[in-house]
Amino acid sequence: MPTRIVLVDDHAILRDGLRLRLQREPNLLVVDEAGNAAEAYARIEASQPDVVIMDLDLPGVDGLAATAEIARRWPKVKVLILTGRNEPVEIEMVLKSGAAGFIRKEDASTELVRAIEIVSAGRIYLSTDAASLLAEVVKRKDDDTTTAGPALTERELAVLKGISAGMSYKEIAHELGIGVKSVETYRARLARKLGLATRAELVRYAVRERLVEP
Repeated sequence: MPTRIVLVDDHAILRDGLRLRLQREPNLLVVDEAGNAAEAYARIEASQPDVVIMDLDLPGVDGLAATAEIARRWPKVKVLILTGRNEPVEIEMVLKSGAAGFIRKEDASTELVRAIEIVSAGRIYLSTDAASLLAEVVKRKDDDTTTAGPALTERELAVLKGISAGMSYKEIAHELGIGVKSVETYRARLARKLGLATRAELVRYAVRERLVEP
């Protein structure tokens, strides 16, 4: 079955361009579109998409607030932020809102399809420049502090790095030569040790602790 997509952007011409681009992909299907948050909620309820491609600059309720509401009402729907903005603080806020990914509109021609594939598989997608900017924010926050996190085992650290790199549990298991169930067990241990429930929180932790390259 193709990945079902709803486009949310207040500029119809941009939605048209995205729809035409995605129509070339046999495994992707644009099922609806909306120009504001209220329309987006109605379209999502009616069409039950897998992925919502969301602009941040919407009239009325902005894209961040809309993303948080979608995450609350339809937790299985993945929101991919596609925006012209590229401020470090906004990237951090995007992850906190519950979005599964962030890319810039200027990178859509080369990154969009891959980003959709990754977020629809339940993983986090950050474009390279977005990951670097997020790392800058985290570094600035940590410049005046020297807190030591909980000790992680070598295997827990390897699983955390795999998660932060956007790998699936199956890919991590193959990389480490262990079973998927074992990866899930290490993931649960990480959640308990670090007090971080979501993949996005684990990614932010790994960047903050400089466990992965931005």
